[in-house]
Amino acid sequence: MAHTNKVLEYTINCFIIKNDKVLLIFNKKYNSWFGPGGHIEKDEDPETTIYREMEEETGIKKSELELLDPRNSLPKENIFSDMGGMKSRSVVTPTFTDIHQVSEEHTHVAYRFFLTTDVDPRGSKDKFVTNHKWFTERDLDDPKYNLKKHVKFYAKYALKIASRP
Repeated sequence: MAHTNKVLEYTINCFIIKNDKVLLIFNKKYNSWFGPGGHIEKDEDPETTIYREMEEETGIKKSELELLDPRNSLPKENIFSDMGGMKSRSVVTPTFTDIHQVSEEHTHVAYRFFLTTDVDPRGSKDKFVTNHKWFTERDLDDPKYNLKKHVKFYAKYALKIASRP
């Protein structure tokens, strides 16, 4: 899909956990492993982007994912019940937000989310995603994967919060 801005773009990035492993995708454009994710499109909210990007890059559907809310950002009740309509709702806030430069003229504001699933990836509709791998904590530290520091940080955080009772 088309990007919405020329210099600064908003993205989501997710770390999906299954059986004490975290799913990473290999992106051949950047020659690196990342959590699946992508750009928030015009008129799209971050939560909608999460599920669209997860299905595009992993084949895992919204009904097969559970969004984790480690900060307990959602109210226990529908605080918009008096507003009417389906568009008024609370959405999970990102656990982390960062800004990073992708190229000299291109910067991302990235919202980081965490999910769990019981299914395996079924492939990708994204031409740059060439591999999926479930990483153990030990794999994350293995030099052969040459993981970026932020990917290791978020992946280890995902494993930590998924193991909480």
